Amino acid sequence: VVIEAGLRAEHFYDARHGTVFSATMAQIGSGRPADIVTVLAALGPKVDEVGGLSSLNQLAQSVPSAANVRRYAEIVIEKALGR
Repeated sequence: VVIEAGLRAEHFYDARHGTVFSATMAQIGSGRPADIVTVLAALGPKVDEVGGLSSLNQLAQSVPSAANVRRYAEIVIEKALGR
């Protein structure tokens, strides 16, 4: 759904969020689960660039629901186009 919306890492205002997005999409694209633990592992040495486990936890807790993921992706894209 996110890919269908056209969302890409460069659409995120905060590059750290784009990095997390890329790692998450790589997990999903490879048919692996994307959760805090697997994304943390996928980030490898980039984990420090995104703020570590605490930042990933905070980011995961701030997402209201996956139910509206397409609209959230559209909002990120709209904001990116406005910048």
